[in-house]
Amino acid sequence: MAFLERKTYGSEHRPGQPIKGRWPLPARDQPWPLILGNLGWLLVIFAPAWAAPNPPPRETSKNCVRFLTVHDFKNLNRHFALIGRQDNRQFKALAKNTPSSPHFYFHIENTVLKSLNDEVFQDKTLNQAITNYFLATFYGQILNQPFLQHYLIGRYADYKGLRLAFALNSPLTENDAFILPPYLSLKDTADPAVIRREITYRLQLITAQTQQSFAAYLKSFDSFIAGRKQAKAFEQLPPPEGWFVAGTGSSRE
Repeated sequence: MAFLERKTYGSEHRPGQPIKGRWPLPARDQPWPLILGNLGWLLVIFAPAWAAPNPPPRETSKNCVRFLTVHDFKNLNRHFALIGRQDNRQFKALAKNTPSSPHFYFHIENTVLKSLNDEVFQDKTLNQAITNYFLATFYGQILNQPFLQHYLIGRYADYKGLRLAFALNSPLTENDAFILPPYLSLKDTADPAVIRREITYRLQLITAQTQQSFAAYLKSFDSFIAGRKQAKAFEQLPPPEGWFVAGTGSSRE
């Protein structure tokens, strides 16, 4: 507890008036506030141990979980809001109106969602939250790469995965050169094959990183699964790194 600083004040202060930033001083003919104040200090100093407030619980590694309960996890990941209905409509229009243009499509989805619904968790809200968590982690990395953002022209999401469309005929200018990796030049961006190869490489890297982090995160469910009758069905699933499978192609299908 900080002690009050002893300070002398100028002649502009009058006794009994509050001082800015200080408590009001008692008048000299009113000793009771000083007596009661001193009595309060004595009670604080000599208070018994049982009267002291309980200290806050110390945070340990066992208490540091990524989410408090499965219920909290479902609430936090109930929706995947990074891609909306308007994005889906624009994606469908893009794929329908430009079938022969040099576009590149990427698709990733949860391939064990049916098994999770029917045999393992048997909780569609929880399974959807698991899918939404993966998709948000994956697409968040897409948003952090200006190179991919430059070529991204369409995005689509549903209950089990997402699809992305990239334009291969969008050369960079000198103002955009800062987003290029050191092994590519502005001249290279005019070649659709080079751009497709670079986009593919980045998507594969992001997919692998997301799969690894997702598998590590899913270990938080170990205590939730242990001892349940669905534990055997969970063990028969592929490793969590392989739940979400990605693919690329020249069409959105």
